[in-house]
Parts: sequence; structure tokens; C-alpha cells
Amino acid sequence: MRQCLVIGSPNVGKTLLCLRLAQACGLKWAFIMHELPDGAVQERVLTIRDAMVTLVSPRRYTTVGIQTVGVGMSAAIGRRLVLHDSTGLSEESHDDALIRRGMARTLTLMVQTEQIVHVVDAAALDKGVLSPIDTLILEVSRERNVPYTLVFNKMDAPGAARQTELYRKRDRRTRPLMMSALRGQGVDDMQRVLSRTNVVN
Repeated sequence: MRQCLVIGSPNVGKTLLCLRLAQACGLKWAFIMHELPDGAVQERVLTIRDAMVTLVSPRRYTTVGIQTVGVGMSAAIGRRLVLHDSTGLSEESHDDALIRRGMARTLTLMVQTEQIVHVVDAAALDKGVLSPIDTLILEVSRERNVPYTLVFNKMDAPGAARQTELYRKRDRRTRPLMMSALRGQGVDDMQRVLSRTNVVN
């Protein structure tokens, strides 16, 4: 099974993207293993719909640890992918010690995982330029030479299309996927990319 880290800033749609992928794979239930920053582990089985209601929030830092979601990418050939939904990263330190530990665990996984899905809020780009933390994630991923996918989420938001066009003119090396996890748009493209790069160890 390939271990895949879903990473990005707070509130870019990482958790919802993971659940949309599980839904696209035909899963009705999600087995969620929540690794808290203090070392405790919570395990829950939720319907995909309930998981979206329970785990997805407009508040920052709803995910303070690592949430692991097993997603079957292609049952016909037995391939599976384990998605690690992570704490949002930011340039500044956070007052909450649990969130700081969650960020540290996320950074550890970033240099250990076999695959990276990097989620960016397309509407939050400034003149098509990635934020410093997103630039760091991109550069580390390139240096590690692991399968890497840049996802521009929230393409349904005002200004998102313009910002992504500016980005693509600046960086022709990276071909981001365009998604709206909220509306379920672009999930099939994401599934195809992950299926193509997923291997059985």
C-alpha cells in the first residue's frame, strides 16, 4: 500500500478532498484513524456523509493531528492507497501546543511519505504566486523526488480561475489539478492521477 500525505495550509479543503476521493471510489463508510498530537489514537467508522458533517469545518485547525483514511483506488487489481489528512501548516507559530505538535508531525510525514498531494486554495493566490509555506512544500517534494500532485482547490470561488491562470504562466514545470472539493468537481481527475502513480509494495 502506498502512503500518501495530503498537505497544505489550514482550510484549503484537505479533509473534504480525502472524503470525496473515498466517495468516488464507491465507499459508503470511512474508517478514520485519528492520531492526536499527544500520541493518543481514536478510531471511528462513519458514513461518508456523516464524516463530511463531522470532520469538515470552515474553522481553522479543525484537524489537529493526522487523520488516516484508507481508500481503495482500484479493487479489481488489489491496489490500495492510504491517505494521511494532516494539520494545516503556516509560517507563524501557533499558541496551541497541540496544533504545534500536529504541524511537527505533518512535517515529519512530509519527509517520510511515499507520495504527496499538495492542496492550495486557488482563490487565495496573490498574483498567481504560492505562499512561502506552499513554496516550501513544493520545493521539498521536488527534492525528495516522490510522486507529487499540486491541487488547486476551491475553483468555484471568485477570482480562482484568474489566479490559477497567472500561476500557470509563471510555473510551466508544474501542472496543477483544478478542483472544487465542495462541489465534487475534479475528483475523477484526482482519482486517475493517484491510480496511475499507486503501486503495490
